[in-house]
Amino acid sequence: MGNLNKINWKKYAKDRRTIVEIAKELHCNERTIKRYFKKEGLKKLQGSRSEISKRKQSKANIEEKNPAWKGNKAKYQAIHAWVRRYKPKVHLCESCGKKKILDATNISGEYKRDINDYKWLCRKCHIQFDNPKKGQTTLGAF
Repeated sequence: MGNLNKINWKKYAKDRRTIVEIAKELHCNERTIKRYFKKEGLKKLQGSRSEISKRKQSKANIEEKNPAWKGNKAKYQAIHAWVRRYKPKVHLCESCGKKKILDATNISGEYKRDINDYKWLCRKCHIQFDNPKKGQTTLGAF
């Protein structure tokens, strides 16, 4: 454990490490770390993992690296969520050019994981695109 008075506690606080992580590294209990943080006037982080380790884990499990990844076998909603996340959002409908709320509209009707197979359309243009003869569709598809 060594002399805890000589430790640079501000460095630990700056690194945004949790009390649990610091205690494990210094081979002492969490209560001791909390006492030193309080003595130094530093804010302690709660939880078992730091924000940095959470971000690293999140980035490590993106798309193909995630064990739950389904690729092109994903369902309708999952693919649309993927499109909304990765297709650059425009502010105008790609059909009529009006500034309205936009839907990610599938072009081919195959719902594959291809960004170029989608375009941003306002609801009116989306309905007309999906049903060119009727101009109607069931609402709430998105």
